[in-house]
Amino acid sequence: MFLTTDIAFSFINFGAFTGFTVVNICVIAFYVRKRTTAPLTVLGYVILPAVGACVTLYMLTRLSTTALIIGSCWLAAGFLWLLWLTRGFRRPTPAMSVDETGGEIDDIRTRPVRAVELDQDLSEKG
Repeated sequence: MFLTTDIAFSFINFGAFTGFTVVNICVIAFYVRKRTTAPLTVLGYVILPAVGACVTLYMLTRLSTTALIIGSCWLAAGFLWLLWLTRGFRRPTPAMSVDETGGEIDDIRTRPVRAVELDQDLSEKG
């Protein structure tokens, strides 16, 4: 199968539109969970994200069928990979780590580096 630049751009847009839609939905979910413990505005945490999600969903429907199929397959492959890495979500999700000696990225299945550790490393080197 040959990908034209239009289909390639649509494929990239599929990822962007899907990501922005999920982010907007997560903002609404955050509001639902935290509305009693923190003063959050309905406009900023429900209405605007809902409008944003609707707009990006609409733009998803305007993409070519080929881009939607390729994007959906890529999304499914990523989800299946995550299922395999976590053994069906029985293990923690993978986290990227930074090697303390040279700043190189370790295996993705190693422990995460916390921001406090990075600050300590920077203050020791500075």
